[in-house]
Amino acid sequence: MKKIKIVLADDHAVVLMGVRGVLERHPQYQVACEVRTSGELVEALRREHFDIAIIDFSMPGDEVYGDGVRFIGYLVRNFPEVKFLVFTMLSNRLVLDRLCELGVQGVVRKDAGMPQLLSALDALSKGRRVLSPCTGEGGDLHSRLTSLSVKEYEVLRLFVSGLRVCEIARLLRRSDKTISAQKASAKRRLGVTTDQELLACCLEGHFFD
Repeated sequence: MKKIKIVLADDHAVVLMGVRGVLERHPQYQVACEVRTSGELVEALRREHFDIAIIDFSMPGDEVYGDGVRFIGYLVRNFPEVKFLVFTMLSNRLVLDRLCELGVQGVVRKDAGMPQLLSALDALSKGRRVLSPCTGEGGDLHSRLTSLSVKEYEVLRLFVSGLRVCEIARLLRRSDKTISAQKASAKRRLGVTTDQELLACCLEGHFFD
């Protein structure tokens, strides 16, 4: 039986170890490579062929590749022979829909557990696509967070990671003015007025874990 060759991409060592440990118990899968940054993943994909790439949505990026929607779009366009499965904690429905539009074959939330990941891999190996549903938990805060647009979500995700407006603008290839406007719009949607309140809101909702 030909094994399904997989590359794992996540900046959390515990996640890499856990996923590898589960997959190694299933003889049809071969974890051939592990990477922790966007650049390392691109290098691995250029170096050898993989059937499936299990990737996190948020990874340490760089000014060349970035991460998130921009990076995943780049991967799908440049490596069409690879099936991309996003393994993430994101729950924003607009972002999930955007990932499907970009052409990823699957999205699975990390809190769905390893059985859901294995089910998704089985579906991908049979040519089916998989989209893990939002959990819908968190009440009003969750509703407000998931109402963000894709661009607002990207800006907030990078803001929470500690980047300044000018740094976010450079990574997303937008102007400082545009980033500031999208950040301000996100504040209005979330009902906060200061950066401190914005950060607290995102952390309380575990929106970018």
